[in-house]
Amino acid sequence: MDTHIQELLLPILTCSMTILYESYAIFYLFERLGDGRYNNRGNQRLVNINATEMTNLSDNSFVIQEHARPEGVHWDLMLQFQDVLRTWRFSVPPQQIQNEPVPAEKIADHPLRFLSYEGPVQNNTGSVKIADRGNFTLSEQTESGISFEVTGQILKGKFQLQFQQNNLWLLSRIG
Repeated sequence: MDTHIQELLLPILTCSMTILYESYAIFYLFERLGDGRYNNRGNQRLVNINATEMTNLSDNSFVIQEHARPEGVHWDLMLQFQDVLRTWRFSVPPQQIQNEPVPAEKIADHPLRFLSYEGPVQNNTGSVKIADRGNFTLSEQTESGISFEVTGQILKGKFQLQFQQNNLWLLSRIG
């Protein structure tokens, strides 16, 4: 390669490598050293909620989003725990949760903006619209699950998310 071209390319390559390295470093900090609010991939039961958070959970928001994708429709239940939405995915409309237990998959937590978001989803994975929303009150948290009461447009009453295995849970109406 011509020396002149090498001299021209060297600063460009150095700058590109620096940007790439800095981007990775930022990603690493958020993913590894952050507080874990947005990198929870669902393989834990539920991130522990301390006593202070419990007292602040008397009246938090929830939303159920209908997520339409090319391969089908599913629903995401999002419960507000301080400044994050704990999220579970299930395959039946919220009206059917009233009648029988529903398998639910714990998925990544979402930021609060999803409480009111409707529209396309990143990476062209479909679109979401709000199927139900309202408030919930956390009744109990145990090693095996959480119990809560919701007052939504569709869901009303007491429900339980019970840990099964890995990231699988069971959502049931209990009252």
